Amino acid sequence: MNRLRRRPFLLTAVLLPALLLSRRGGATPTPLLWHYSCAGQEPAWSLEIAETSGRLTRPSVSGDAVVELDGAMRRPAQLEPAWAVWRGHTRAGAYTLVAILREESCRAQTDAAAAPYRALVSFPDGSAASGCCQAEQRLDVRAAAPARYAGKPADDWSHNLPELLPAIGACLRSGGPGATGVSYAAVADGQVSVRLVGSDGTRSECRVAASGPATPAVAPLAAEAGQPPGDELPLYWPVRGQPPQRRCGRLEQVLGARNVLVGYLYYPEGCEAAPH
Repeated sequence: MNRLRRRPFLLTAVLLPALLLSRRGGATPTPLLWHYSCAGQEPAWSLEIAETSGRLTRPSVSGDAVVELDGAMRRPAQLEPAWAVWRGHTRAGAYTLVAILREESCRAQTDAAAAPYRALVSFPDGSAASGCCQAEQRLDVRAAAPARYAGKPADDWSHNLPELLPAIGACLRSGGPGATGVSYAAVADGQVSVRLVGSDGTRSECRVAASGPATPAVAPLAAEAGQPPGDELPLYWPVRGQPPQRRCGRLEQVLGARNVLVGYLYYPEGCEAAPH
C-alpha cells in the first residue's frame, strides 16, 4: 500500500485535481481535510475532530453530554509512526481537552474491526481514557469561497438567496430543532415557499408572506408533490454547531450583514462515484 496515502497526518489539506472544474460557474471544488472519529469504552466517550473544531460526547446520568470545542492539530515532524496532538477548548475557555493520536492498528473491542489510529484523551477533570480512531477526508469548510450570486445560472434557486434569507430564517425557526437545512426556496404569488430538510431526512414545506414579518405555515411535504426544478441544487445549511461534514462536492459560504457567516451552500458535484 502506498505509505503516503495511509498517513493523513502528513496531509493537512488535499486539493482535488486542479484541472477539475465545477459544472456550475467554473468554480474549483472545495479542498479536503482529514477528519478523525474517535471513541472508547470504560468510561464511554466519543470525539469528532476536524482540525480546528471538535465535538466531545460523554454519557451522564441525565443523558449524553455534548461539548463543542475549538482547537488546533499539531503534528510533530520526523516521527515514525506518525503522531498528532489535538488541543481543544470551549469558546469561554472553561473546558480544555487534549487528544494524542498515534498511527497503529487499534481495536476498541476484541471482535471489532481494526481502526488505523490509537488515541489517548486527557479530560479537564484530570481523568484520562484511551480509544481508537477512524480517519477520512472531508470538505474543508474554512476554505469554502463566499457565494457569488450574480454569476449563478437562473436554474440555481440560490441566485437570489440574499432576498430569501429572512423568510428562510423564519421557516427554519418555525420548523423546530429538527429542521436542519433548505433544499429549495422561491417566491410566487406574494408568498415565499421554502422546502425544509429534517435531520432524519423528512421534508416539509413552509410558506410565509414575502411582504414582511408574518407567522410561517409549515406542513409535511406530500409524497406526490414531486421535486421542483433545481431542488437540492444547492442545499442550504444555516450555521448551527458543527459545520457540515461532506466527503465530496463543493461548499460556498453565505455571508450576512457585516460579512458575518450565516450558513453554507452545498453542491454535490463530483459525488456520483463517492459517498457523501
